[in-house]
Amino acid sequence: MSMIEQKRNRHSETMKKYVAYGNFNKPKKKPFRTKTRIIYKAVNKLATFAGRFLPTWDDTDHFHFVCMNCHGVADVLQVDFIPKYANVGEALFFHLGCSNCGRTGQRKIYLKMRDNSCSHQHTFTFDNKELTYGKKRTPCSEVQLEQVKIRKG
Repeated sequence: MSMIEQKRNRHSETMKKYVAYGNFNKPKKKPFRTKTRIIYKAVNKLATFAGRFLPTWDDTDHFHFVCMNCHGVADVLQVDFIPKYANVGEALFFHLGCSNCGRTGQRKIYLKMRDNSCSHQHTFTFDNKELTYGKKRTPCSEVQLEQVKIRKG
């Protein structure tokens, strides 16, 4: 089996979890990208529901989303670019699916910064601090976290 066939098989196996919604979320043989409103699409028809997903990241240049139901890493099913979203302007929508429990949902990011856009946002640093944001682009509070012990098993 060629490398391309192996990648396609892995893609199909991962995406099987979403087929439960009838004709929606069936995996494409190969994900496609376009320069129009849909930037990336890995399923034939999209059906996302109200599953909750949180972003997670490391100290490199990428991030993922984690399912709040089972804590599995989510797959990106589709990414949409919305040029005129509500009163905020441009936005990217990440439509997500968890291959562990089958939950689907979405997260969005506004591309144009505006006042209060980071209000009530939290992030964690690699030196064990939690930062909270308010009306400014800089943190309004910082909390030093205790050392976390990783359980084995």
